[in-house]
Amino acid sequence: MRSIDIIPHFYYLFFLFPVTGFTPYLQSNFILGLLYLVLFPSWLAYLFWNKGIMEIGATRGEIYTHLIPLSGGLFSIVFLNVEINWFHIVSAFLIIIGVVLCSKK
Repeated sequence: MRSIDIIPHFYYLFFLFPVTGFTPYLQSNFILGLLYLVLFPSWLAYLFWNKGIMEIGATRGEIYTHLIPLSGGLFSIVFLNVEINWFHIVSAFLIIIGVVLCSKK
């Protein structure tokens, strides 16, 4: 399916679920949340990642992309109160071992 094929679906949904007002989007909580998403995870993450890649190189930097699921899992445990299961521990162990083995010279 191409991107252009999705346009009629959005057109249909626009008329099926019309927007009744923009007042929820003008509240300060929404605007602050949007600014947070634009500044920190979107812009600063790419800025810091590119700075890190310039410092250590693309080959060594690629190894650390495997830490992204590990940090997502840890944040879900801390902030979303996700219960720790055996597969969390096994996958964290395997990710850490993989990064350590790949980081050795």
